[in-house]
Amino acid sequence: MTNRTSERYACANGSPGRARRFCVATLRRSFGDDTRSEVIADAELIVSELITNAIDAHCGEAQLTLTVDDDTVRIEVEDDGTGLPHLADARPTDLRGRGLVIVAALSTRWGYEKLTRGKLVWAELAARSIALTSA
Repeated sequence: MTNRTSERYACANGSPGRARRFCVATLRRSFGDDTRSEVIADAELIVSELITNAIDAHCGEAQLTLTVDDDTVRIEVEDDGTGLPHLADARPTDLRGRGLVIVAALSTRWGYEKLTRGKLVWAELAARSIALTSA
């Protein structure tokens, strides 16, 4: 069974926190009694990074869409900001530039699509943590 839900956010400083709360609540509802805390924590961090990147791209509005099925959690952030995402080669002293590296490390795959106005950045996670699949 597939569950798909979206929420829109103004590109403002408080939006990553609201998006994280939406993500956690949505995934807890989707997974029911099986909390899959590792999957939820990874998804929460990915959502935070992608919404923050949209804000950094000076968007006016961003839409977060979560799609959950038995095997995959897909996170999509569509925004109207300029620029396209790229993996940065941050130095140890850099204060920024690690967000997409984190997204790439936590997800099974990620990417983006350039839109007429803005972009859609997505990441996918296995819906089951390693501990759950090996039990």
